[in-house]
Amino acid sequence: MIRRVLIIMGAILISAGSIGQTAKSQMKAGKAFVKAGNQMEALSSYTKAIELDPNLTDAYVARAQIYESMKNYKEAIADYDRATAIEPKEFDWPNISGRLNVEAGQYEEAVVSLRKALQLKGKDLDATNYLVTALIGLKRYDEAITEADRALVLKKTPVNYYNRGRIYYLTRNFGLSEGDFRKALDDNPKYLEATVGLAQSLYEQKKYVQALGVANDALKLSENDRQALLVRARVYHQQKDYMSALTDMARILTLYPDAADIGEMYFYRATLAREFNQHTTAIADLNHAISLGNASPETYYLRGVCYEDIFQKEKATADYLTFIGMTAGNKELADKNDLAHKRVFDLNKESDKPTLTFTDPVEREKGTLDIIKGVEKIELRGKVIDESAVKYMTINGKRIELMDGVVEKNNTFTIPFEPGEQMDIVFEVSDVYDNVMNQRYVIRRTEIDPPVIYMMNPMASDNGELFIERNAQFQYFEGTINDESLIASVTIDGVNAGFNPSVFNPTFSANIDLLNKDAISVVVTDILGNVATKKFTINRDAAAMFENNPMGKTWLVFIENSEYKSLSSLQGPSRDVTMMRNALANYQIHNIIHKKNMTHDQMQRFFAIELRDFVLKNHVSSLIIWYAGHGKYYSNTGTGYWIPVDGTRDDEFSYFNTDMLKGALQPYQNSVNHLLIVTDACEAGPSFFLAMRSSDNVKADCHDWKVSKARSAQVLSSAGYELAVDNSTFTSIFAKSLLDCPMTCISIDEIAQQVIKGVGQTASQKPRFGQLQGFKHEGGTFFFMKKTD
Repeated sequence: MIRRVLIIMGAILISAGSIGQTAKSQMKAGKAFVKAGNQMEALSSYTKAIELDPNLTDAYVARAQIYESMKNYKEAIADYDRATAIEPKEFDWPNISGRLNVEAGQYEEAVVSLRKALQLKGKDLDATNYLVTALIGLKRYDEAITEADRALVLKKTPVNYYNRGRIYYLTRNFGLSEGDFRKALDDNPKYLEATVGLAQSLYEQKKYVQALGVANDALKLSENDRQALLVRARVYHQQKDYMSALTDMARILTLYPDAADIGEMYFYRATLAREFNQHTTAIADLNHAISLGNASPETYYLRGVCYEDIFQKEKATADYLTFIGMTAGNKELADKNDLAHKRVFDLNKESDKPTLTFTDPVEREKGTLDIIKGVEKIELRGKVIDESAVKYMTINGKRIELMDGVVEKNNTFTIPFEPGEQMDIVFEVSDVYDNVMNQRYVIRRTEIDPPVIYMMNPMASDNGELFIERNAQFQYFEGTINDESLIASVTIDGVNAGFNPSVFNPTFSANIDLLNKDAISVVVTDILGNVATKKFTINRDAAAMFENNPMGKTWLVFIENSEYKSLSSLQGPSRDVTMMRNALANYQIHNIIHKKNMTHDQMQRFFAIELRDFVLKNHVSSLIIWYAGHGKYYSNTGTGYWIPVDGTRDDEFSYFNTDMLKGALQPYQNSVNHLLIVTDACEAGPSFFLAMRSSDNVKADCHDWKVSKARSAQVLSSAGYELAVDNSTFTSIFAKSLLDCPMTCISIDEIAQQVIKGVGQTASQKPRFGQLQGFKHEGGTFFFMKKTD
């Protein structure tokens, strides 16, 4: 130990003192480090020696030897090649470089180095054998045979006979390979590789009994030899001994799971399993082979065969199609490709006729095509639906050219057509199995009138003007459409408007950004392709008349629920809303939002999100919410509900809780100065009962800023606990109060007094009026302000 430490210290001292000294001293230090087992320091010293003397061969060789011991063949080869360049007549350096290149699998480089070595020393058995190995690796078998013969001339050894026998085997000269392997075994009966090679040569010559005996001999030498097990499995296969063959393959797959050709081994075992009628086992092996990646086309073909064997048509078809795609243009597999095509064809044979659907014109009635009057040329668009590929299509007996004569499954088509005076059209479609569909379609001429557009909110003037608030960026638009046909699309300045495409003359609505716009265009297209475009000009100056309104920007929301699914439908809400619209026509309402037949989810989303965003973005100062429809009050819990159109009788969870309404309105408090809720809903009034107070019977003055500017949050509810009726006295009196008002304004207090007086025949029917519990109410009230000239 002390001696080793002294050697290391000496090497360190030599290295440390060698700066500016000779390469020779660095070589000496390197040898000391090698002797001490310190390879990294030795590499450093040899590298410094090379830097000091780039032509020092010994330094390159010494460093190469260290790299070789570290299995760093790349650097080792580079150093031996540099040594060769310096001393080109030295045999050892190209010889060692060639050997290392063979071990690294770099056969081209190996051949160059080994031929250079053999030029220097014409007869060297080791160099010749390595050259044979490199040439075999490059599949340059003619050159390999020449070199193998030269090796045998030098010395007839078992290895040399084996090498030549291997070349004969690889070039399918199995008789010659058998002879050489036997000669190798004559001198060395326990030569495993030669024994395996002999078994393989006998197998290829179909000498199965002899091959089996020799394979067993090989397995006696090495019981788990992979090649011996494989050749024996192949012999068992030829002898139809599937159990023994599968047993040997199982050993190979277990013992050599990381072999480069493991996928091929799974494929071969699958072949055995399939022939042994173990189809699911075969499929499992093929799945494994595919999962490894780079599976051969035959793997998919064989799996397709296995799936077909167990009647899984779809999976078999998919694998055959994969095989077909992978082997397109492959001449070696052309016959099998044709067979795969035939298998796919036979597997998918069916007897169903094709069907035909049209997308333009749409077949709204079976067997009828609507074509616009006066059109001379159109394009028929549709889809052929069939489980199989389409063979041909004809129109009125005229064959239509389709893609390469065949339409893929569920293919769409576009066909020019001149209807002329024809009253019908006949289509014939056949699939590749000669299932023929023959269908006659009646041609029906349709209207060509464009839709008529009406803008209702905001109401458009006769000359198409829309009165929009001067500083408003976003505007909610609502309108109606009149047309003989259903509507296909509605856009406002390119934005899709919401409408019901399944009803005639629908309403439409959209929220539009009006920034930097002085007009909007509404485009409506019906299902027949008739298009109407209407331009509306935006008048912001007229909105100035609202600026003196003490209520500020005022919005009104109508919730009209009448078409109930589980409860009785109502006619009254629609009439009530119309009545209120007419009554408010002369009052300053900046925007009216009219929602019809809302479901529970729609009501929840509208109040919690949509209305909130509208109010906050548009800086609404006063907000009226008018609900007309069914309601419900549970006296035991003191909870009131508005009933959505999808509400279910006696199902409290399907109703819209008025407490939920109040919760959704809470974010409005800081921006909305006046909040008024009017509920014309049966049984819903008591939901606000705890928040009620009696009217003061004092006619408030809209010019009294203390009242008009102070915050208010008020509720006027129609009834107590009675069922809904279609003729609402509540709404009639409310509307009449507005229409009969001779003043420039009227407060909700005064309207409430007239409604309570007119409706309140009994205590249970008496409307309720007061402040909304939980909201800021500072003594103000809501005024309906008449429009001024």
